[in-house]
Amino acid sequence: MYIIPHNFLVGLNTLDLDIRRAAETIGWDARRAFDRLPMLEPGDFVAVGPAFSRNPAVTRVGPVKTKQGGAMPILSAPAMIGAKRAAELLDIGDLIEASAGDAEIRRENAYPPGLKGVRTFIRDPSFPLAARIWDALKPLYPKGAAVVELASALGIESGSLENGLALLDSFGVLHFSDAPKSRAVRIMKDMR
Repeated sequence: MYIIPHNFLVGLNTLDLDIRRAAETIGWDARRAFDRLPMLEPGDFVAVGPAFSRNPAVTRVGPVKTKQGGAMPILSAPAMIGAKRAAELLDIGDLIEASAGDAEIRRENAYPPGLKGVRTFIRDPSFPLAARIWDALKPLYPKGAAVVELASALGIESGSLENGLALLDSFGVLHFSDAPKSRAVRIMKDMR
């Protein structure tokens, strides 16, 4: 395995998250990083990597020797445009359509978490099948049924049955057991 060597220069850091990340990057423990990194002077860096040193070392970067080649750009106010031209540039129709979509997302996110879960559950394509499976398993509590027999009793092919079982199982309401000859399923205790 070939590892590309990296060189790092870490300067003054004062934010906790930045100090922790810098410590991981240069190989220092967090305590040492919290002691040293916030105290670095401008121009001082901790250097580590093949171009500098195998162990992190404090180094000073001298003054800049090169000058900017171009001139400073001249800033000016934008030209005034009318409402019609602004509407053309912004494509108001697309913005209104996108805003309508955003409104639906905001409405969905405003629901309490439990209601969001229920809405997700009933919108799943396997929901009608899951309801049939649940109705078939309720009277069989606490014993349950073999998955093969359940598919036969409901007149459902096994692949479709597995989708409905997976949906119910995602909410933690089913218990599966592997019998020697076939897998069995039952409703979890206190779910009936």
